[in-house]
Amino acid sequence: GTIVFHARLGSVKEKVARIRKLAHGIARKLEVRNAAIQKREISHDLVALVEDAASLVKSDLACLMVGEFPELQGTMGQAYARDDGWPERVADAIRDHYKPVGADDDLPQDDVAAIVALADRIDTLTGCFAVGLAPTGSADPYALRRNCIAALRLLSEHTRFESLRFSDLIRAAYMHFEWKKPADLNEADTVAKISEFATERLRGLIANKTSNAVADAVIGSTSFVDDTNVNVVELPHVALFKALELQKVTAESWIETARAVGKRLRGISKDAEPIFHLGSEFGTDANANNMIVVLVQTLKHMTDDWRKTGEALHTFETVSAELAKIFDTILVNDPNDPLTQKRLELFSYG
Repeated sequence: GTIVFHARLGSVKEKVARIRKLAHGIARKLEVRNAAIQKREISHDLVALVEDAASLVKSDLACLMVGEFPELQGTMGQAYARDDGWPERVADAIRDHYKPVGADDDLPQDDVAAIVALADRIDTLTGCFAVGLAPTGSADPYALRRNCIAALRLLSEHTRFESLRFSDLIRAAYMHFEWKKPADLNEADTVAKISEFATERLRGLIANKTSNAVADAVIGSTSFVDDTNVNVVELPHVALFKALELQKVTAESWIETARAVGKRLRGISKDAEPIFHLGSEFGTDANANNMIVVLVQTLKHMTDDWRKTGEALHTFETVSAELAKIFDTILVNDPNDPLTQKRLELFSYG
């Protein structure tokens, strides 16, 4: 309680209390989801271990050993926890919650450590952005870029976290702050600011694993949750999966035809509002409308289950070739065709 984290964000003791609450919420959500998938009773073991670990993760900062050798933070916490008889997973979480340190560092493998690590990063990001400490230029005294990259890596690479939404975590963290005076940003503005900041970091992470072109394509797209269109950073795990699937097909010969068709689609539909129309809305007219139905079904296939992205991408080998024929056989932007507006809206969406 005597160690100040930041004048407006309280002491390390107060930060630990927030981490514990946020980590509890994450663990509880994961346990409920796991129980639903496996059709079993909810186990409270994970929640209890996470709460214990979160309560202890910063305790070694007060010891003389870490005061003398700061690089031993976490390592000494693990040693002290073992000596005090805490479970091995709790002791390991104290050491591993600092991971990942860099973009290429190993992630904490155990769920307890990973949950606490994520809660710690989200708390730091939320508090610092809320009180106006967002990085400017090269100045980043609270390592918010590094914290953001770590949070995104945990969300995108740790499979247990695939159901967590980025903005939900920020909102939960914001709620746990007991502001001694009003924050510079309200909850909504904090979420928006961090999401924008995180989107830039996510693009870099994806580019490092694929290419700049793939990263731009994925960041420029959207994700769907329960038929709702959401920002790509909301689900980093989905974004990374789509990028890796897209990277696999970039060297295939048909992709050039798809790119040319995509360019034509963007050009002709740039002024249309992107709306996902059902295939049935186009009737049963031959050729062009039937191909649009195929396009609708393919897009729907991709949005229904992001795990089928690779399968759906290969469908575009046929779709792109057929769409190329549409431009050669009909006047897509025919002002006298009642289906023109819907066609343009669908093309804009695609």
